[in-house]
Amino acid sequence: AGAGYYQVEVKQPDELQRIEDEKKLARLQQARLEELVAEEATSAEMAEETMRKWHARYKYIPEQLKTPDIIQYLESLSTSGFEQFKYELSSRGSTPDFSYYLFEVSGTAFYENLYRFIWHLENNRAFYQVTNLDVEHTNVFKMNEATEQKKRLDMVNFSMKLKVFFAGAKGLSAPEEALPEVPDVLLPARNLPHNSFYPLVRKDLPPNDQLLLDIEQATLLSIVGVQAMFRDKNGQHIVREGDAIYLGHIVKIDPLNATVRASLNKGGVVEEIEVKLEAEALYKQTQDENTRLVPSRNN
Repeated sequence: AGAGYYQVEVKQPDELQRIEDEKKLARLQQARLEELVAEEATSAEMAEETMRKWHARYKYIPEQLKTPDIIQYLESLSTSGFEQFKYELSSRGSTPDFSYYLFEVSGTAFYENLYRFIWHLENNRAFYQVTNLDVEHTNVFKMNEATEQKKRLDMVNFSMKLKVFFAGAKGLSAPEEALPEVPDVLLPARNLPHNSFYPLVRKDLPPNDQLLLDIEQATLLSIVGVQAMFRDKNGQHIVREGDAIYLGHIVKIDPLNATVRASLNKGGVVEEIEVKLEAEALYKQTQDENTRLVPSRNN
């Protein structure tokens, strides 16, 4: 009886407890093993992604960089389309990964040219970063030296902070030698997709600084074949189909119906107008066409 009691009440419970503890330990080890396998897969993916980025580096960070080199580069990007361009070195700093110059850049330019300027700064191999960009529309009036008339230019005033990086940590920079170009599909559009600073409809029309034919203020004098002659305050104009006129172009010259049709863009609102040869001018033109010089006969 004593031996049975010991076997049932003492020895077997201890054995069962040991077996339960071993099962728990086995389950914990299995869970840890599954966790390690998942971590290994994640780490492998991260390592693969890191290596892809490493091999895809295209930004070059020079060991040394002088401010005259930066200024020369900025001026090469702003040779066209900029009315004013100003820059000032505000500070120089460093981090554990690289050193940098901080410039304050501002000026006045056509929005398309400003877009291309920033595109080259951010997507060329040199490591430049644009921050705190501020842009607003402005009108600039300049004299057309050929006609001595003022012309209006729709431009923008802009200001930005520009960081220029150099002296990067080892391995941060791409190799200095030429690398394959980055595919265009991976870069922002090179050309301006939309000019948000050019009003679609505007009340104030641009001045006629090129002294083109102002067809709404002109008189149609004659139509000869594919040409039409007008007179406005700036004198006489001979135009053909497709020729530019003030605010638009000539669409159709119709000698049979003695009419000229033109398309005009009045601040974003496009309309077509038709000018008809006046009866008096039409009669005079007909007379001129039917007049012939013949030798006189003396009787």
